[in-house]
Amino acid sequence: SAPPCSTLAMEMPLDMAPARCSGPETDMQRPGGFGWPSTTSPAETKQNSREQTMALALRRLFPNASLPDPLILHIVGADMKEVPDGSSAKRAAASATSMLSQLPALLRQDGWDGDLRILLVGPGLDCRSDDGMVHRGSDTHTRTDFAFRARPYEPEADAEVLGRPSAAFLFNAGVWGYDSWPPTVRAVAQMGVPTVITAYNWFEADDDESALEAILPPEAWLWRPSPNPFSSLEPRDSASADRWDQWENS
Repeated sequence: SAPPCSTLAMEMPLDMAPARCSGPETDMQRPGGFGWPSTTSPAETKQNSREQTMALALRRLFPNASLPDPLILHIVGADMKEVPDGSSAKRAAASATSMLSQLPALLRQDGWDGDLRILLVGPGLDCRSDDGMVHRGSDTHTRTDFAFRARPYEPEADAEVLGRPSAAFLFNAGVWGYDSWPPTVRAVAQMGVPTVITAYNWFEADDDESALEAILPPEAWLWRPSPNPFSSLEPRDSASADRWDQWENS
């Protein structure tokens, strides 16, 4: 049977049979987040949700310790949530390293011991972080390279920055609400790059699914919306959250 649909992670594509969750609206208004230890504070879940979500999705995309080396990831639509300090490319690399500090260790738990390359791209990035160069992160155990592009995503051009991506991540994208997303998602899908999309709650995930169904064929899906065990448990403070509560990466 379908899991109770609290909030959903819009993760596309993957390998589960298409299914829509059903349940009372009160269930839909709760986040996922059932993967966190009980001692984890809401603030900690918000801080670490992205890297835990990425690790979980990568395990599903590359089962049985089959992660590629180098592992090349694109974070599309990145902004100050992923790069709090973009006042220079060097500070942006340190900032991104801090935001994703657990990701290399989470991947090493599965026996992976390779190089990690992450491109963060989006018009919401500080333009001072975009110097056209590649910068080494500060993780001492895993070689991690970062590059930043303060502009809309250009799949073909961006695949040349660090190499063809192993996967792309669109955090809390709101595909349903922005005209710029459909052509971007379509272009990434045409490249054959697995793309993971998260939403703020079940309602937005459902709207994202409808928007994606209008631009992608059924065979493009590898998995359908599912609750994210590592969603943030700290409600989002947003002027637009007037009808339903929001949590990052639900």
